[in-house]
Amino acid sequence: MTPEVFANAKILWDYNYLAEPPRKADALFLFGHNDLRVVEYAAQVALDLNFKVIVCSGGIAHVGEVVETGWDQPEAEVFAETLIKAGVAIQRIFIENQAQNTGQNVTLSRELLRAHQIKVKSGLIIHKPFMERRALVTAQAQWPEVAWFVNSMRITFEEYLHNQPAEHILHALVGDTARFDIYAEKGFQIPQRMPVAVKRAMFRLIELGYNQHLPKLERP
Repeated sequence: MTPEVFANAKILWDYNYLAEPPRKADALFLFGHNDLRVVEYAAQVALDLNFKVIVCSGGIAHVGEVVETGWDQPEAEVFAETLIKAGVAIQRIFIENQAQNTGQNVTLSRELLRAHQIKVKSGLIIHKPFMERRALVTAQAQWPEVAWFVNSMRITFEEYLHNQPAEHILHALVGDTARFDIYAEKGFQIPQRMPVAVKRAMFRLIELGYNQHLPKLERP
């Protein structure tokens, strides 16, 4: 990775990673992704804060894309297995294994808990660091009755890239950032102010070829 690529990617990382501490809530939510380090961290939070309701959401999604898992099971089922291995009681885990995107992670999780007659007034989402902002504003838009918090493992950008497919992470980081304005216009997410420096870094990375996880864009 060149210094220019790293510098621009770090700007996007800092914008998306909110770095809030874990908060006790009525339920803990794990939304679909491909990083089991996040699930292992979530297991520790669930145990430390004694969460009694833990929702794992995610199907077999993004096949053939840079963010695919490569697993032969739905994301939610892999998450649940990881939580159980870490000591989380199976009775506390609720599995939603159909969601194909972040919006469906929220809406299908809501339907699942309602089917079990579980009322939720507050929720903690644990996600990848660079998905914190987008997961939060998606949940706020799709399930506004809930007070939402978001958290992820405390880690630097450099540490997160260690022993990971950096190219895939960069494509995902650019694509997730690019979704803010477009998804807000569609009502999928709460609108966010994006600083000019973040937009410039995003478009520079697109120019450099990090474009495999993009929605349609109009350059400002």
